[in-house]
Amino acid sequence: MDILLNDEFDVELDDKKEVSIVDSRRDLEQSIKLMVTEYFYDMIGSVTAVNAVQKIELQAQRVAEESPYIASLEEVTAERVSDNAGTLGGIKVNLTFDNGDTEFVITD
Repeated sequence: MDILLNDEFDVELDDKKEVSIVDSRRDLEQSIKLMVTEYFYDMIGSVTAVNAVQKIELQAQRVAEESPYIASLEEVTAERVSDNAGTLGGIKVNLTFDNGDTEFVITD
């Protein structure tokens, strides 16, 4: 169980303006995204860095494999994506595992 965070990692409030809690599936997805994004900012720093996509893909795989909630990791992919203006927008990470999948985008 954890506090619900939005896409910018700010605390998300419910309709009553109280802190929301996540558990099980959403908690798993949120923790993967948080750990991979933290690695990106601490170790890589920019989506244009050499081998950034490969490093993010490898870290996402490591984090997912260490999770006690994932019995089988089927696929991990990462790719550079463009924003609406056609410029580099970030790195999209996709994970497919035994009980579902998740994707998120990391930006500078």
